[in-house]
Amino acid sequence: MYGIRLAAVAALAVFLASERAEAQVLKAQIIGTITDQSGAVVPGAKIRITDTVTNFTRSGETNDSGNYFFVNLDAGVYRVEAEHAGFSKALRNDIDLQPNTTARVNFELAAGTVAEVVDVSAQATPLLQTDRADNILYGPGIVNLDASLFRNFRVREGMELSLRVESFNFTNTPHFDNPNGNVNSPQFGEINSAAQDQRQFQMGLTLRF
Repeated sequence: MYGIRLAAVAALAVFLASERAEAQVLKAQIIGTITDQSGAVVPGAKIRITDTVTNFTRSGETNDSGNYFFVNLDAGVYRVEAEHAGFSKALRNDIDLQPNTTARVNFELAAGTVAEVVDVSAQATPLLQTDRADNILYGPGIVNLDASLFRNFRVREGMELSLRVESFNFTNTPHFDNPNGNVNSPQFGEINSAAQDQRQFQMGLTLRF
C-alpha cells in the first residue's frame, strides 16, 4: 500500500512539474475559415494539423460559421489539411508557426472527391497571415488547460517500457467565436457559435530492448 501511495505521489509531482514547465512556454494557434468556390462557408469540414518535425497531430471540424481553431500549440512547421464530402481535399505545407502568434490558414474548397488533393502551398497569394489586434470587436479570451504524464517502467534487464498520456483542453472549456462585426447585420455584436475544440486524449507506449 505504501508503495502504491508513493507511486501516485510521484506521478502527481511529475504531472504538476510538467504543467509548470508548460506554463513558461509561449504557445501559438492556428485558425481559419473554410469556404467553397462561391464564397459560402463550409461547416463540418474535417481539419487536421500536423507538426512535420515531430509528427504531432490534432483534428477538428469547422463550426456553423465555417471557422476552425487549434489553440495552445508548440512552435514548429505545420501542415494543414481540409476535407469535406463533395469537395477535393486541400492542404497547405510549410506553415512556420512562431511562439505567441496566430496563423490564419483559409481554404477555398473546389468541387470534387476527397481522393483528389489540391496543394495550395505554392500559390502566389499566400493564405497564411498573422492576425493583428486591430479588430473593432474582440471575442472572449481563450482559456485552455493541457496536461501530460510521462513514466518509464523497467520490465527486465535491457528492456524498458515508456508510457505517455496527453490531454488537450483537459477541462473541456468551450471556446467561443468572435462577435459578428458587420454593423449592417441585425446580429451585430452577437456571438452565435463556438469552436469545435472538445477535450482530447492520446496515449503512446514505447518498448525499448
